[in-house]
Amino acid sequence: MNPNHSPRNTPRIDCNPPANPERGPTAPRPGKYQSNAERYPEDYPQGPWPSVQITKAPIYCAVDNRDGHQCFKTPLSIDRKVALAHWLRDRNYGQMEIGYPSSNDTEFNGVQELVSHAHLGTAIPQVLTLASIEHINRTLESIQGASAAIVHVYHTTARPFQERRQVGIADIIRKTTVAIKHLKARSHSFDGEIFLQVSAESFQDTPIVEASAFYRACIEACKPTPEKPMIINIPNTVERDDPHEFASKVHNISNEIKKWGWREAVIISVHTHNDRGGAVQAARMSLMTGAADRVEGTEFGHGERNGNMSLSTFKGILYVDGVDPEVYIPTPEETRQYEEIMGVYRTRIERDVWKIKNPEQMICDRTPFVGPQTWVVNTGVHADTTYHDDEKMRKHPSAPARIVHLPADPRDFGFPGPRYQATSQQGVTGMAAAFEQECVIRIPEWMRREYYGPANGKAVEVGTALDASELFEVFTSTFVQPVGAFEVVRTSITKDRGYKVSMSVRVNGADPVVVRGDGNSRQEAVIKAMRGVGVSIDHVNSITQYRGAGDSQRAVTCVEVTINGRKVSGAGISTDKESAFIDAVISAVNRGSTESERRIAV
Repeated sequence: MNPNHSPRNTPRIDCNPPANPERGPTAPRPGKYQSNAERYPEDYPQGPWPSVQITKAPIYCAVDNRDGHQCFKTPLSIDRKVALAHWLRDRNYGQMEIGYPSSNDTEFNGVQELVSHAHLGTAIPQVLTLASIEHINRTLESIQGASAAIVHVYHTTARPFQERRQVGIADIIRKTTVAIKHLKARSHSFDGEIFLQVSAESFQDTPIVEASAFYRACIEACKPTPEKPMIINIPNTVERDDPHEFASKVHNISNEIKKWGWREAVIISVHTHNDRGGAVQAARMSLMTGAADRVEGTEFGHGERNGNMSLSTFKGILYVDGVDPEVYIPTPEETRQYEEIMGVYRTRIERDVWKIKNPEQMICDRTPFVGPQTWVVNTGVHADTTYHDDEKMRKHPSAPARIVHLPADPRDFGFPGPRYQATSQQGVTGMAAAFEQECVIRIPEWMRREYYGPANGKAVEVGTALDASELFEVFTSTFVQPVGAFEVVRTSITKDRGYKVSMSVRVNGADPVVVRGDGNSRQEAVIKAMRGVGVSIDHVNSITQYRGAGDSQRAVTCVEVTINGRKVSGAGISTDKESAFIDAVISAVNRGSTESERRIAV
């Protein structure tokens, strides 16, 4: 340990930093979420795998600034590296891998900039280096000024590598331990605290016996203590194993370290890649065995080939299992900020046509929890169930979260609620819900089936999801502007011990007729007035909502009227609710009147 640092001031690498209380808690509300194993314990019999649950977040290391961008056609500039470090720091990451400084001058200068100007805040930088004295010297030069740093020493141990280079595992161990001892010697003169991390690169193609021998030699060369542990990183460099197979290997290494007597002085970390789609679960299962303490990944899974483990997905799973992830899950706005840092820019050319710069660096809209498609409901039964589940949850926010067709409450992840896609595949409830979210007007239940037919027809015609203007145009053409026999030319409503209505109504294009009615409510007064043109309305249900703000605000009234025992809907839009109501009634009458009824009215 550096004599310039007292134990009290030694940075911690065995835990995450505390969350910023100003930003709010990272944990879900107690009782809102629980894992299925807790919810349905009878479905999970006792056994080595199904009965084990993750109850605490691991230590995190975000590797976006090295592994996350190394494969891009346009690697990050130093300015973008700085912006990304700020973004990760604000998510509460306590450890970040920030570069491979001995690989080229850009990486070296980037690491120096991040460290010397304190862009990481209190987060501990991690730098990658080959197990080589020359590389280690260059690496230590790049991090001068850091109060603490993790030096990540790696060497490839895979059998194919050994065969191609004509070296054995003993040669690899010898070279790596020499590098570790050199690092230890140099760390005594380093201004800050140096922690060691070691990786058997291409662990997946290394016989477990040889990997164990490699890690044991590295531990004995380092001689860590519980007060100053070292990190044993186990990389699934190219995913070849199923998640449970990789986790079993990690468990095996952990048991070996226990036998050697070093387990309390070692942090076991896993670095999983996503070539077979199992990166997140490989990391989770490594934790479930009790072997892993730490995970490495990138926020949205960026990285070579199919990417690294997605930390946002990993954290989201913890959250919906009722476990505090201890690091913030990005909001939609923060997700787009990350894209811009990565150099992704979107320009809309026309409907559903976008010009995208650096599309390979985009965040997929289907990324679990943070991608907008996570919360989109596309089909009838799913939409109907989701809509009513969401209604219950909004009315009873303290009840356990139960949305059958979504993984969680979208509001917990920065989204306003479920999204309903207005395509030809959507059902009655979903189409009405799409209208509500796009047009900020709720269609009453009595109107939804009548709205669905023309809306579905429009979606078939367009061939893609309807936007707000198209959804509203269907609404107005169906309910607000029907062609019919009755037209209101002028109205007057007064209130004095009840309501009095005077309407000038044109019937079948003839000269206007003035009709009047009074009653205890405006509905009653309008019903009586309409009798003057031969229309017998038995009952009216109405709902008035408002669209827009200020001078552009309009009252939108939806009504259901009963004419001669038959129910029919209509809508009116006006600057005031009284006029909107009368227009809605006339619209409903026009929609519901048969040709014979119109002749009688005349």
